[in-house]
Amino acid sequence: MSDFISRDQVRRQLCVEAVTEHLDIDLDAKILDFGAGSGGLGALLAEEGFTNVFAQEGSESKKRSLIRKNLYKDIESFIVGK
Repeated sequence: MSDFISRDQVRRQLCVEAVTEHLDIDLDAKILDFGAGSGGLGALLAEEGFTNVFAQEGSESKKRSLIRKNLYKDIESFIVGK
């Protein structure tokens, strides 16, 4: 197994640390993962015990993948550009 950590993984971890260590929010607070992608942030938030996380994703194929992962309370689509 590689010890390599991608920039995206570091960014997601920093976001979770900001929420858990520097903000005084309850584990049932509503959180929106805008542009949820592969669900990495949602997975980390779930590991920390957050239970009210929602997603918005612009890619229908990624949205279907997120639905299968069952990380979010709800997932909505959005249209990029026009």
